[in-house]
Amino acid sequence: MGHRLRRAKLGPWYAAEAREACPTAVEFLVEREVAALGGDGNNNTAPSPMRDIAFPVHVLAIHAPEPRPGPATPESTALLGAAGAAAAIVAVLLIEVAGVGGPQLFLVMLPALLPSGVGVVLFTGFGRWTGLETGHLSVRFSTAPPRLNTGDVAWSILLAMGIGALTHLVVIGGRLTAAFVAASPFVRTVICAVAAGGYAALYAVVTGRTPVDVASSGQATLAGLAADPHAWSVGALLAVLLFKSAAYALCLGSLRGGPVFPVLFLGAAAGVLLSPLPGFGVIPVAVAGMAAAAMAVLRLPVSSVALVVLVLGNSETIPVVILAAVTSFVTAELLPRGPSDTPRRPREKPRAAG
Repeated sequence: MGHRLRRAKLGPWYAAEAREACPTAVEFLVEREVAALGGDGNNNTAPSPMRDIAFPVHVLAIHAPEPRPGPATPESTALLGAAGAAAAIVAVLLIEVAGVGGPQLFLVMLPALLPSGVGVVLFTGFGRWTGLETGHLSVRFSTAPPRLNTGDVAWSILLAMGIGALTHLVVIGGRLTAAFVAASPFVRTVICAVAAGGYAALYAVVTGRTPVDVASSGQATLAGLAADPHAWSVGALLAVLLFKSAAYALCLGSLRGGPVFPVLFLGAAAGVLLSPLPGFGVIPVAVAGMAAAAMAVLRLPVSSVALVVLVLGNSETIPVVILAAVTSFVTAELLPRGPSDTPRRPREKPRAAG
């Protein structure tokens, strides 16, 4: 602000003797579009030169300046991105410190981070290794997300409760399958694999669509559903929800695979199916379905919200994501957990005496 130059020319400024200059200094701040005003003491002189206003500078600094957003530049975008990344890092640190500490931190975090780093090197390349091709882990809708309204928020709560409860039933089906397979892993795993393939074939016969909709993880199918949700008829959506849920439950308890993208697709499909509800848009309902389904399966609040937000790649639907995830989490926690997927050990026969 040039206080050193002013002090050299005019000498020290005594607040008690130059009270009239204090409120007028706000004009200087407004002309130069100062964004913040702070200091290690009060910004006002005492006593106040304004009658009935004890802190005139404080009042003017809040009400007088008008926000003037400047044009977005690469520097400002990078600054905002860095701020968001810093906030995300702080959140992860808080989670690790609060939820996982001591020996558990070593046992859980390090085995998870090491394969992640190796996987990144395999896909991005290293030295002469060119890397592997991978699909884009993103979902892009054909239109921009609309401005949220009361209907979107209200329906998100009801939708998240229903999808959370139904997805919880699918998880229980996976636990039942795991208990069934534990008695004879090889034979019964093959039975579950054949049954899952049968569901995919039956879906293709009923709907005339490709069995990949049921048999795959749903990553590519989810992208197609988001790009053109109206290409799916009501019958196709009902069929894919029924057959893919059944195959997903079998695979959860027998075969090995990721639980994330199948449940994201199921949540999005359920949302698109319910999109004709009055006051509900296709994009908010699909987003709410994805968040609710992911939360019901993963039971990781922060990770589920972050996953859906990163996959969507937009900030307009974040309120719906958070609201649906929280509602689904509470709903799933209130429901019975179901049978344990840990196989029971057979009882030992009593030994004969002697």
